[in-house]
Amino acid sequence: MTILTDKVSSSSSGFVDGEFPSATSQLLPWPEATQFGTFMDVHGYSGGVNYAIPNPYDETGGYIHTNYSNVTYYNADGTARWSKTAHNMHSGCKFYGFPHVVHMINGVPHLVGILQHNVNSGDYYVYKINLNTAASGSGIVLTNNSGSALRPVNMGILENDQLFVTVSDSGTNVVSYLCDLDGMTFVSRLNVGKTGVVIGINNSKREILHGAALFKGSVTVSFVSGGQSGGNSGAMYDIFSFIIGVNRALDFSGPSPHVENIRTEHGPALNNFVGYLRQVSKDLFMVQGSKESSQGHYAYWRFGHNRRMYFTRSALEEWVKNCVYAQTGLRIGE
Repeated sequence: MTILTDKVSSSSSGFVDGEFPSATSQLLPWPEATQFGTFMDVHGYSGGVNYAIPNPYDETGGYIHTNYSNVTYYNADGTARWSKTAHNMHSGCKFYGFPHVVHMINGVPHLVGILQHNVNSGDYYVYKINLNTAASGSGIVLTNNSGSALRPVNMGILENDQLFVTVSDSGTNVVSYLCDLDGMTFVSRLNVGKTGVVIGINNSKREILHGAALFKGSVTVSFVSGGQSGGNSGAMYDIFSFIIGVNRALDFSGPSPHVENIRTEHGPALNNFVGYLRQVSKDLFMVQGSKESSQGHYAYWRFGHNRRMYFTRSALEEWVKNCVYAQTGLRIGE
C-alpha cells in the first residue's frame, strides 16, 4: 500500500472525486487555501489586528480592522484611509467584533456588522458602512427581551446575495434572520447556518451549532474539533472532526428546518484548523487565526492554534462534497 505524505494527503492531488487513488484508506484532507500575496496572508499572527478582514473587491489590497470603539479602513501599506467610532454610529454602542462581512449593496462594497450597547448588553444593532465613502447607518435592531443569553454568533451571505444574521440562545436554539439592508430591517427567518442537535459525551450536553452556509443554504459546515490531551503540554490527538449539517430529505436546492449531522474525520496537516469558519464576503471564507502563542513561547505552536487562511466558496463546496461522499457514500447535489 502506498502511504500518502502529509503534503499529498492534504491537497487535491491525492484526493480526487471523493476517493484516494493512491491508498486503500486515509483520513480525509483539508480544503485548499487561497493566498492574496499580501499582508493579509500573515496578519492573523498579530493580536493587534486579529479582527481585520480584507476587502476582496479592493484590488489595491485594502483591509478593515475593528476594535471595541473604532473601525478603520487601511491601505495595503498600513496607512489609514478613514476611521469611524461606534459611538458616532449609534450612541452608547461598541463594535461587537465578529461577525462582520464585506457585502455588495447596489454594486458598492459595504462593511456589515454588529454593534452592542454598552449598558444594555442584550441590545444589538446591525450596521453598514460604505467602504468607498465611509457613509454609515444602523437600524436593524436585535433586542433581547426574554432575559436569556440571546446573542449574534454568525453572519453570512448566500449565493443569491441574501445576507443573514444568526443568533443563538446558549445553543438551545439557533435562528437566522434575512436582512433588508436598504430598509435596515429584518425580513423573515431563514433555516440556514445551523446543524442538527449535537449530543455531548455521556449525553452531558445537547445543543445546536452555527456554521458557514454552503450549497444555497442546504449544507452547514460547523465546528472543527481536535481533542486535547490535557495538562500543560498542549499536545493534541491526531484526528480532527468536522460537523456538517445537511437537509434530512437530502434536497440540496435550498434550506430546510430539518437538519441531520454528518461527521468527517481528518488528519493533522499544514493547513489544519479548529473552531469555526468565518465568512468574509459572498464567495470568500476564512479561519480567523490565533492571536497569541501558548505559554508565552512565541515560536511555540500547536494544532489548537490557527494561522490565518482563506477559502473560496467553490473550493469549500468541492471539498465538502468529496468528504461527505468519502465518509458516507452520499453525493451532495446528485
